[in-house]
Amino acid sequence: MRVGTVIAIGMILLFFGLPILTGYAPFPTDPSPGHVGDFFGGIWDYWGEVFRVVSQRSKPTDQQTVDQQTVDQQTTLYGIFDNLSLTF
Repeated sequence: MRVGTVIAIGMILLFFGLPILTGYAPFPTDPSPGHVGDFFGGIWDYWGEVFRVVSQRSKPTDQQTVDQQTVDQQTTLYGIFDNLSLTF
C-alpha cells in the first residue's frame, strides 16, 4: 500500500473511531434508520463539540485582552517616564 492510502484509512478510522470510543456515537446494532441516524448524529455532535471547544480555547478571553492592554499601557508609561528622566 502507498503511504497516502494508509494515511487516508487512518483518518477515516479516527473520524469514525473517536466518537464511538468516547460514547457519542453508539455503533448501530442493525441497519434500521433510527440506529443509523443515532450513529451519524453522534458523530456530528462529537465533531461539533470538538470544534466548539477548540475555537473557544483559541480565542483570547476578555480578561486576557484586558491584561494585555494593561501591560501595553504600563510599558508606554514606563517609556514616557524613562524619557523624562533622561531629559533632566
